[in-house]
Amino acid sequence: MWLVRAAIGLVAFLLAIVAVFATAAFLYLSKPETPPEPSPVRDYSEYGLEKAAGLYRLPDETQAILTFSARGGLSMYRLENARFSRDDYLSTQFIPKLDSTFTWEPWGEGEPRTVRFTGSADDVTGFIWQDSDGQHTAQRIFTAFSQHDLEWQNGNVTLAGTAFIPQPRVEAGVVMLHGSGTSHRDNLWYLHIVLHMVDNGIAVLLPDKRGSGRSGGEWRIASFTDFALDGLAGREVLAGLTDLPLDKIGLVGISQGGSWVTPIATTMTNDLPFVINISGAAVSPNQQLAHETRQTLRQHGIPEFLDFFVHPYAVAIPKRRRSAWWDTNGSYDPLPDWQECRTPALFIYGSEDEIDNVPVSTSVSRLGPIAEERRGFEIMVLEGVGHGLMDPDTRELKPYFLGAVSDWALYYAAQAE
Repeated sequence: MWLVRAAIGLVAFLLAIVAVFATAAFLYLSKPETPPEPSPVRDYSEYGLEKAAGLYRLPDETQAILTFSARGGLSMYRLENARFSRDDYLSTQFIPKLDSTFTWEPWGEGEPRTVRFTGSADDVTGFIWQDSDGQHTAQRIFTAFSQHDLEWQNGNVTLAGTAFIPQPRVEAGVVMLHGSGTSHRDNLWYLHIVLHMVDNGIAVLLPDKRGSGRSGGEWRIASFTDFALDGLAGREVLAGLTDLPLDKIGLVGISQGGSWVTPIATTMTNDLPFVINISGAAVSPNQQLAHETRQTLRQHGIPEFLDFFVHPYAVAIPKRRRSAWWDTNGSYDPLPDWQECRTPALFIYGSEDEIDNVPVSTSVSRLGPIAEERRGFEIMVLEGVGHGLMDPDTRELKPYFLGAVSDWALYYAAQAE
């Protein structure tokens, strides 16, 4: 009998140790997040960077874009070969110096390089740099769009971003709405979507999300209404820059921006010509988190029979870390706003997102009845791609996805004429 009692005691002791370690791990992983101190950002507007921003052909014959950075100055990204790898992020910054040269800080390892632009201040033809392999030259590719580094206000929050304006004619306009967390214009995935739209005559404002990059405010305590107002304020800026009427400027929401910001934006104005929801769920953030967490547990090899124990803790960790955000936004259900929406709305999902971020089947089933009864309310599910809508082998965005985004914007902007 004493052996049984000893065994029970040992099991109870081991369970107590496991419980103590599990509690300690939970408290550590879920400790409330302290927002990082904003990085100092210098104003380089006096250097006329708009003349240097653009497309360039590098010595290896690939194309790269120099564009305004969320950190200040310019950043450079490769636009060909392997997409969305670290090799495509060529620089953290091109920083102007007082002697009309620039410091190129390569992404990752590598010594800073001194860059000199060729041509004139008003007619940049390329740039030259020197490294251990000798001198190299990048030639300017003259394209039919311009870039503008902007700041604007939404109430007492100063927002910043880059506007891409097609030349000579603008057919439609779009303001991008970001996904979750810290998110800004230094994102090559976003830039590929932007450049496709610009090539099709669509002006795009790509902002830094509030509390990210050069935008003020704090996303950790913001509501979806705040983000919607940020997007609507961006429409005003784009209208002033392009002379487009507001009823030709829509919203493109990425992930969180499509899930919960675009439906609220449709309730706040009656002149939106269209909205596009890219990989955005049609359930509440609480439901989305529950789904995504369960998929993450599967991907990490946690068996399903342990869900009853592990899943509640895994869901509680992000909620405790950012409790203010979840208290404000977690229960919002976008379906009633979508049901009342009369703005043309396009939803694009990747089928494989079901086992990653988004409950695609549930979202489609909730939105399906609206799409069946309403013109201008369309749902697309692309097979074989996930949240980023990229080909899993080439890492390139699906051309059909890019074409659908541009076609939707152009078609419904034209209806305003």
